[in-house]
Amino acid sequence: MNGFEVGRGFQEARVLALVERREDALALLDQVLAAVPNHLGALVLRSDVLCALGRPGEALVYAREAVQGWPTAAVAHSALARCLEALGQAPEALQAAQESRRLLAGAEPGEAAVVFATLVGCLRHARLFREALAAALEGHERTGDAILAEWAVEIEQELAAAERERC
Repeated sequence: MNGFEVGRGFQEARVLALVERREDALALLDQVLAAVPNHLGALVLRSDVLCALGRPGEALVYAREAVQGWPTAAVAHSALARCLEALGQAPEALQAAQESRRLLAGAEPGEAAVVFATLVGCLRHARLFREALAAALEGHERTGDAILAEWAVEIEQELAAAERERC
């Protein structure tokens, strides 16, 4: 690829995605995947960027490819869950999110935070507030992620509101 450095290209794509230059990120990810077709990070990031662009059907292709190539990678299953959630396939999304949590044993804290955030989102969408609260608290305890702690507070409120509705 004429001197293209895969690692550097991937890192630049991550930065571009973070600053919402998504089309530019996709262009770099094309180069990364041309050089290394099974690059886990590139497959997951491409899936996430496509979802952010409102193209979850396209994103699903890359998430499934990540799961097929990296069946024990929690982040791959988490990406699949996000795509399925975006496509309105909530039961399948929850199943993928639960699988990603099961695979967390070897994940790094940053990966674990993403996995727990995805799981909590799927559980909240399914209105499984007790399970969502437990996952948010566990995720915060394991990763120290402040967003998960904030979500735990919000979920407690959602749980209380749901219980009032039931009465």
